[in-house]
Amino acid sequence: MDLLRMLPLLSGWRWDAKDMDSPTIILPGGQLEVCRLIDKGWVWGASVSFSSEKPEFDITYDEYLRTSSTAEAAYGLGLTAPNATGFFCSKYDAGPPPIYAMSLMPVNPMPFNKKLVGVIKNPTALPIVMYQYAHLLVVIYNEDEFRKSIKKVLGVD
Repeated sequence: MDLLRMLPLLSGWRWDAKDMDSPTIILPGGQLEVCRLIDKGWVWGASVSFSSEKPEFDITYDEYLRTSSTAEAAYGLGLTAPNATGFFCSKYDAGPPPIYAMSLMPVNPMPFNKKLVGVIKNPTALPIVMYQYAHLLVVIYNEDEFRKSIKKVLGVD
């Protein structure tokens, strides 16, 4: 049994769910930090929606590993549904401007060992609207308790 499937049997961890659903304007050349954790855990998934296809959804973990994409890149590659790369984007023509809904759903949750930072960057010369941001993380808040519970479940206590 892998560690992620054992989570319901373990202690010392918690879900971290965030849902920002009030529109936020990101100015030209600006950025908005949507997540910062100094902990260990896994990224289960994240989503963000914009008024433009240009913003970059950037996640840096353990200070030197990074994954990022733009709605334009994901949509342009035809990544419009969950897939092995993790990022995908849907476009909704709800009326000007269209809404680009971008998600990161890794096939296997992405581990982080020290730090996790999520940033939305606006590389354009125009303001953009971020309509929504959400994430679901597993955070290990008590590493000793977490390790002890693993040993107990595996019977090596």
